Amino acid sequence: MVFIHTFINVFAAMSQIAVIVLCGFFFFRRKIISGETVRGLNSLTVYLFLPCLMFNHLIKNFNFYSPSEWWMYFLAGFVISGVGFALAKVFLFFDASIRERDEFVCLLSFQNCGYLPLILVSVLFAANIRAELTSAVLLFMQGFNLIFWTFGVQWLIPVKDGGPRRYEQKKIWNPPFISLLLSMGIVGVNAQGLIPDSA
Repeated sequence: MVFIHTFINVFAAMSQIAVIVLCGFFFFRRKIISGETVRGLNSLTVYLFLPCLMFNHLIKNFNFYSPSEWWMYFLAGFVISGVGFALAKVFLFFDASIRERDEFVCLLSFQNCGYLPLILVSVLFAANIRAELTSAVLLFMQGFNLIFWTFGVQWLIPVKDGGPRRYEQKKIWNPPFISLLLSMGIVGVNAQGLIPDSA
């Protein structure tokens, strides 16, 4: 019975994602929305909706003492992507036949670490542990984002004439990461009461 109940919950969560994807595919194929619109929605998600979600959730549910190992989630996001990057480079060293080398590196280094787990957490787990798990996912995402915005984006930009690859450190200061630092700063000085309740 536990398996069936869990399967139903997982299926319901995945069905929600599938419906959204199919709607997007249908609207795009029917030219109701354009590629530019899709890019705009992606930008809104990354630069506005995700930072707002992080800020709202963390100032309400995060603290530095429970769990005390909260920093490990952030570190894990960084390490997992770093290990994937290293393994990709090792694999390419032994197999020179792969043509799209930069894309191969990115495939092994970066994954859908945030949006899908957030949906699954909201559906599969009871309310008493949902907040803690959501905090863990958000912290993990920022470890991932740190390495993605420093290396990932630049790794997908073609290098002209075999020149050196340029890394823009200012991309570290992206809205999700700023939201993380701001919310942790507010929690650290116990100033959550100064923030209006967003319900």
